[in-house]
Amino acid sequence: MAVTYIRRWLEDRLSESLDTSPAVMLQGARYIGKTTLARRLAVSVLDLSNQQHAARLELDPLGTLRRAERPVLVDEWQLRPQTLWDIKTLVDAEGASGFIIAGSAGYSPLEGFSQFPLTGRCDVLRLRPMAHGERRELAVTPLADLLFGHTDEWGSPERLDHTDYTSVAVRSGYPGHAGLDAEEEHRALGRIAGNIIETDIVRHQTRRDSAATRLGLSRFIAAYAARSGRIVDLQSIAKSAGITYKTAAKYRDMYDNSYLLAELPIWRPTPDSQGFRHPKRVLSDPGMMAPLMGISRDELTDSPQLLGGLIETFVHAQLSTQQAVSVEPYEVECYDLRRSGKFRRPPAAYPLGELDFVVRSTVRSAIALVEVKARNRVKRQDADRIIALRDAIDSDPAARHEFISGVVLCCGNIDPMPISNRVWAAPVSALWSTQ
Repeated sequence: MAVTYIRRWLEDRLSESLDTSPAVMLQGARYIGKTTLARRLAVSVLDLSNQQHAARLELDPLGTLRRAERPVLVDEWQLRPQTLWDIKTLVDAEGASGFIIAGSAGYSPLEGFSQFPLTGRCDVLRLRPMAHGERRELAVTPLADLLFGHTDEWGSPERLDHTDYTSVAVRSGYPGHAGLDAEEEHRALGRIAGNIIETDIVRHQTRRDSAATRLGLSRFIAAYAARSGRIVDLQSIAKSAGITYKTAAKYRDMYDNSYLLAELPIWRPTPDSQGFRHPKRVLSDPGMMAPLMGISRDELTDSPQLLGGLIETFVHAQLSTQQAVSVEPYEVECYDLRRSGKFRRPPAAYPLGELDFVVRSTVRSAIALVEVKARNRVKRQDADRIIALRDAIDSDPAARHEFISGVVLCCGNIDPMPISNRVWAAPVSALWSTQ
């Protein structure tokens, strides 16, 4: 069955980067559509998983790259990391440009690389799982643009009930599955989960211990998936998986380097505030939760605790993908302020405890806050911690960032409405609302 191309939000940024940078590295998980997107702009392709292409590059790397019609896609670069140094040579010596570099691994010491040769010569773009609005080809208003004040119109959020939201949240962001029904997609994701584990065994283990590694990897990623959307220490995941902390750290790095996982750092309101030292851990694609845990989607959505993690994972995935089209550049972090014996209380009364997401602007000292509720309505007290943090920041001259606004998202059929000054309640569908 032919797959119809769904235009990715990152396409315009990739085109702009090609105009302004000699090379662009396109990063992302396997099956996420990097090659498909890059081929939209590339005139020629050098695929290092193709034996003929790899042999040509090995025999005459500079000549092969020099003769390639540009923009040229250098695909699966991690199969021959030296290619990045060859591109550097052409960029530095000849002023060459028009290189799109794609692969399913980050440039990391884990893979045996000590440095990135294209520093200062390469834009790095991250292709993430498709957002729900992207899949449906909607002209969405990114939530960050609403929260940071680039528009004051919430648009027309889609009217969904709680059951609708769970059905949306369990769907995958892999573009190749866009035309599948829910059951077909679940089976396909199960195969991907198995392929990811087998690939990591080949890359990092010997044949002798592959059986033990397969079991350990499966248990680790199942335990991680069960805690997606939570702030949790790695030791707890290791204990649940029945492996050592050292092994869990190794597996975490492996999966992080393949972009299957994301770890959100703790945002601190002041330099002397003490945040919880463990990150919020999420899967990059919420659709992978059930397959990686080895359970059905009904089992996932019928568990209140797992459902809460699923909805948070889904919201994080939408926020992450919207980075490609937001007017306000931002990073997604979280908030969890703890009191400890060494904790020196900041001047203002910053609330202790957790907030789901801190959307931190990368171009100004400003934040917006997002709290997520898996139920179908918002209670006034759901916003208490946002309001307390707003008031603390407003009254503290030592605050690191300005509070712009906050929102409590719920899985119900509600209209966006103000709860307090600069604090809103809205449905999760506000993440793909249109003007």
